[in-house]
Amino acid sequence: MSEQALVHMPQRTTLHRAAMVGNRDSVAALIQGGCALDLQDKDGNTALHEVSWHGFSHCIKCWSRQELTSTSGTR
Repeated sequence: MSEQALVHMPQRTTLHRAAMVGNRDSVAALIQGGCALDLQDKDGNTALHEVSWHGFSHCIKCWSRQELTSTSGTR
């Protein structure tokens, strides 16, 4: 996806944009920084939907790590 195409997506978050292109480093940094994971675009899709649809398993692991971190702190 071109950078110009990404600029014209006002309904998508930075996490959505990083997820759409499989940018694991950005996805990981945003998740670790505490960004909202459940925000939806105008079609009702989250960033996790984007990485799943595009097959970016390396990005999906970022969500798994965040879930482990979140739940381990509450035990």
